[in-house]
Amino acid sequence: MLRDKPEIQLLNSGIFISIARGSLAEVETQLLIAERLNYIDPGKLGELMSVQAEINKMTNALMSKLAPRHLPLTTTKGGES
Repeated sequence: MLRDKPEIQLLNSGIFISIARGSLAEVETQLLIAERLNYIDPGKLGELMSVQAEINKMTNALMSKLAPRHLPLTTTKGGES
């Protein structure tokens, strides 16, 4: 079956990790809003943002590890590698 191929499994993993990265950005936005509305104090915001940054690093590292080796992660202007 097509879904059993390693390439498809990596693609699916990348999609889920990409969704997780978006959710992490959403959490960051909600934390900033909560601090502006005085729901949390700046000190607690700093703690939570540190945790968020650490999770972001781990998520990016996992995404890099799962990326196919033959495809560049970024391209330069004009699509040149």
